[in-house]
Amino acid sequence: MSNYELEFQIREIIIYALKRRVNYEGFVKAIVKALYPNLSIYAEPELVRKLKALIELINNTEKPKTPYDMPIEEVKQITANWKGSKYLVDDLGLPEIYEILRYSMQLGRNINLTRILAFINPWGNTAAFKLAFDEGSMREIARNYVTDFIRGQDELVHEIFGKFMNIEDLISSMNNKLRTNIIHLVKHDLEIKDNSLLIMADHGYDIECESAMCRLCHGNGCIKPIFSLITPLVILR
Repeated sequence: MSNYELEFQIREIIIYALKRRVNYEGFVKAIVKALYPNLSIYAEPELVRKLKALIELINNTEKPKTPYDMPIEEVKQITANWKGSKYLVDDLGLPEIYEILRYSMQLGRNINLTRILAFINPWGNTAAFKLAFDEGSMREIARNYVTDFIRGQDELVHEIFGKFMNIEDLISSMNNKLRTNIIHLVKHDLEIKDNSLLIMADHGYDIECESAMCRLCHGNGCIKPIFSLITPLVILR
């Protein structure tokens, strides 16, 4: 079963940000401010508070001891039986999940029908996800569950955002690359009226900062993985 408290808090954060009309960059800034309160960056205060609560929940949640202990049978069942469009994404961060829902709302979709299942990936990486599925590669998972496979997000995280850069430059580049890329890849299916969409990912990513210099990472590439431990399943109806 998914972690319902985790799912509830993520949904609450996204719905609140949508109601406040927070844009992608504003959402990223709120995550940074929640992680690094002393950084000189402005973010919507209540959104920051909610994200701090989510960070505390993730830190205090009991993690699966091994990837084989990840409770993903529900994910397998839902994905196997899904009749609409399906995507498997290597590295889907919370900001991109937010942007997908924000774009969906702009298209007139009823966000109240959206569900976000959330699981903890104990390693915060692809290797753990593959072990949980007992498959040798992400492409095998995609093939067996008849999903389109998106790997570009993870490549961007490693190749572009793995090095420290000024926080404002990082957020601007995330907006231009991570946000733009994921919307470009799924927008056609989102724009088809009455088309249901399922987006599954192996892990997310974290934002790590030293002073005003920040980078993206996930799993053991981070000093302390938090958001990268989230394995999401986003269902849009």
